[in-house]
Amino acid sequence: MAIDLAKAADRLATLQRAIDVAGQVSGHQAARLLAVSKGQSAAAVQAFYDLGLRDFGESYAQELDDKRQTLGKTAPQIRWHFVGAIQSNKIPSIVRCHLVHSVGTLRHAVAMSTMDAQDLVILLQVNIGEERQKSGFLPGALPALMPQLLELPHLVVRGLMALPPVDEPIVQRRQRFLQVAELRDRLQQQTGHALPELSMGMSDDHVEAVACGATWVRVGTALFGPRDHPLRRQMKQQKKGVSR
Repeated sequence: MAIDLAKAADRLATLQRAIDVAGQVSGHQAARLLAVSKGQSAAAVQAFYDLGLRDFGESYAQELDDKRQTLGKTAPQIRWHFVGAIQSNKIPSIVRCHLVHSVGTLRHAVAMSTMDAQDLVILLQVNIGEERQKSGFLPGALPALMPQLLELPHLVVRGLMALPPVDEPIVQRRQRFLQVAELRDRLQQQTGHALPELSMGMSDDHVEAVACGATWVRVGTALFGPRDHPLRRQMKQQKKGVSR
């Protein structure tokens, strides 16, 4: 599918303006835009790279590897972020990212620390809504785990990431963002370790997240438009085949 560069540039400018204004009004530093490109084509990523974006987030290791290979020569300065659920067998691919936002278990953190790689910058995912189906450290458990996490070799813990329950009203999600920021502040005070990054907010709540102190906002649909992830499409096709 051809990319309408004029529309892409307009969406990018609109998003960046909203992020900047939210930061100025709230008194927080300007948050950075992470273009969540999962389910989007390499051509779409290339288009936004050509418009000046450098930070792109993926949720599936295989899709990440495919885009790395496709865009290696035409987007040499791209910085890949991993924002999805971590699978142990995919860690060798994930640790090659610029920043991993979604480290949500001590087991995965330990596995990453054993990789033969340079220091990896990570964020700790907080299950701020304490949802059973969602990964991440529970807010009440994280303070006791922080000393172990900070002692792991080859890992640099830079902050927290959170995704509030998607069915909550925007006012409640704003409260969740404030809770994450407060938890970050308590952890800094407890450990003496700087945690400057807060990855919070997506397409429909990034303005509220910036107002609560987000330093990264993870935006996909509002930037790229609707996604059609190839793995999900393949699974749907397989299900149809079985049901026939």
